[in-house]
Amino acid sequence: MHSHGGSSRPVVDLTRHTILIIDSDEGTREALAEVLTQEGLAAVAASDGQEAVQLLAERPLTLVIVEDELLDMDAVEFLKRKAAIPSIAQVPVIILSGRRNTPLLDGAVALVPKPFGIDDLLREIRKHLPDVTGPKAA
Repeated sequence: MHSHGGSSRPVVDLTRHTILIIDSDEGTREALAEVLTQEGLAAVAASDGQEAVQLLAERPLTLVIVEDELLDMDAVEFLKRKAAIPSIAQVPVIILSGRRNTPLLDGAVALVPKPFGIDDLLREIRKHLPDVTGPKAA
């Protein structure tokens, strides 16, 4: 598909972006998946790090959103396991953290403090998926 000059842009199929949500709280996973779907993104969810690593290895995923403390591992361990698998090592990770003054971990592209506004999270997602523009401001 070629882009022609001017203001016309090719239509971007956002559903080709699949975001993995990893959170031990089912309500949080469901709420985030619903918001991402409303934004035109595909979402899959995992309740722990082991399930997440398996999902990452099985299917192409564009970005990962992970809470810093999972039931079976923390974000540091998850990032180490992800980095050890060459096919998924470059998938960007956004960490959701409820702890104050949490540093950005090696292997993560962003840290979003909990509680967070959904707009803050969507802004970070857009930064790392440049063709996800969202609705125009009114």
